[in-house]
Amino acid sequence: MRREPDADRDRARWVDYYRVQAPRPPRELLLQTLERLSIGGSPPGMAIDLGCGTGIETAELLRRGWQVLAIDAQTDAIAGVLARVDPDHSTRLETRVVSFDAMELPGTDLIWAGRSLPFCPPEHFGGVWGKILEALRAGGRFAGDLFGPRHFWAQRGDTSMTFHSPDQVRQLCRSLELEYFMEEEGKRATVTQGIQHWHAFSIVARKA
Repeated sequence: MRREPDADRDRARWVDYYRVQAPRPPRELLLQTLERLSIGGSPPGMAIDLGCGTGIETAELLRRGWQVLAIDAQTDAIAGVLARVDPDHSTRLETRVVSFDAMELPGTDLIWAGRSLPFCPPEHFGGVWGKILEALRAGGRFAGDLFGPRHFWAQRGDTSMTFHSPDQVRQLCRSLELEYFMEEEGKRATVTQGIQHWHAFSIVARKA
């Protein structure tokens, strides 16, 4: 089957992103969340990495003893995960190539979505967020990022992405205990698109 040009361009964009991202360390937001869990006495349990990319955070979770389900819509991402993960940890790893709107989530103690959920189209976001809330076990955490309305992609009118105001982010977390909320706005260097205006929210929220 012949691939559509848009699909080829999209794949090339993600492959370039993965290449540039490869050397970075795990996100500090995830490390802080894991620290919260350890302080609370929670042993490593089940974690889901939504939009896992090539598995930087997946590998860190596995290294710390977690069982991990890594999900991404890009086959190149999952190939990168499998290449990155220590073979000794592979028995605790499951991978799925699936879009957010089509995914099914098992019960879990941690959902990590590092800068991935904004790429869920608006018409699917509510359903996807509902799946996240349902999958979290009591005492489980969601940690991740959402983009604000002044993010450079929002200003370019990208209707395939979802953006939230601060009040909308808090509304999403109304059934959770919001443990950490940080809004970031300003010029910053992006991975592949140079200096751009960034507007995003980093959150950690606990299910009672």
